Amino acid sequence: MKSNSAGKSVRALAALLESIVENPSNHLNNHGLRLSLISQGAICRFESLELGIHKVSLNTFKRHCAEFIPGGFGYFDELRTKANISLKKTSAHGLKKRKTQQELIAQLRQENTQLNLDLLALTKLLRISMNQTRSFVDLCSDEVASKLYVKESRELLDMLSVVGSLQGRAAP
Repeated sequence: MKSNSAGKSVRALAALLESIVENPSNHLNNHGLRLSLISQGAICRFESLELGIHKVSLNTFKRHCAEFIPGGFGYFDELRTKANISLKKTSAHGLKKRKTQQELIAQLRQENTQLNLDLLALTKLLRISMNQTRSFVDLCSDEVASKLYVKESRELLDMLSVVGSLQGRAAP
């Protein structure tokens, strides 16, 4: 490879690595590039004709880095490592851990238990409220209010019995 072409290739590869460090999500689908970031030898064998990057031996690559990259091969290898880490972190964030069936069942049981506790608390509050309402009806000695209380409390108790029967059927 000619000196000018070698310089363009090394600079293009360095620019690609800088681009990966800045925006790793843009490069997640390039499997060949991801594999080439694993080692110094692999990065030297990476080739992209579109970007003007040509593969060379490791020793030749080190010489080209010393000649065309500020900081030489040490800087380039550090850049390769950062790019590799950036891609790994980005792909790890993209993957959500799938819950196992047992974890889902445990979570649903916990939610079911909490809903049952909430239902018991609401039932207790309703019964307390109904007792207080009965006390107020008795205090006012109004026959219309008394009849209305009896009718509405019967409806509420009917609703509670339906909820209770549904709760009994839903239990495992």
